[in-house]
Amino acid sequence: MTWETPLTYEAKETSIETTVGELLAADKPHLAKGKAIVAYAEALKTPSKEALDAALALVDGANGSGTDPELTEIGELIKLHPQF
Repeated sequence: MTWETPLTYEAKETSIETTVGELLAADKPHLAKGKAIVAYAEALKTPSKEALDAALALVDGANGSGTDPELTEIGELIKLHPQF
């Protein structure tokens, strides 16, 4: 993978060798959080009570302990949306 840092535009590069099987078998601790964030973004594109309810359910499910600050903030923002 190659990329540039956002502020300094410094070129960076890293690589890893693995198999698809290893990737699929690996723990995915942040997958639920990622799905919740995507659901929130999608709900904002076409806001409706149903879409926001579904996004909030995913946010709450991914933040079961209530300790994730980003998901907590997203949950609060969903509840403030006029369509909620």
